[in-house]
Amino acid sequence: GFHSETEVIRFERLEINPKLSETTGFAVGEHAISILRRRKVDGKFSILDWDLFLEKYSEGLTPEHAKISTYDYLEDTLGL
Repeated sequence: GFHSETEVIRFERLEINPKLSETTGFAVGEHAISILRRRKVDGKFSILDWDLFLEKYSEGLTPEHAKISTYDYLEDTLGL
């Protein structure tokens, strides 16, 4: 097995601009949560993960959820 840790580098609310809309397909003006995390596996940083969640589908999401498991929160708590 291996040991892994997750560090939340950035957790912020943003408004979808035209460039992000083109990349994501999200509507311009919608609000989203942007999360940047880096993961350390066996003491070495090995993964940089950037997620963008529409705010209307991720209500209540916190940096603590992002550190432990964003998807557990979205699936188990919000039922997505």
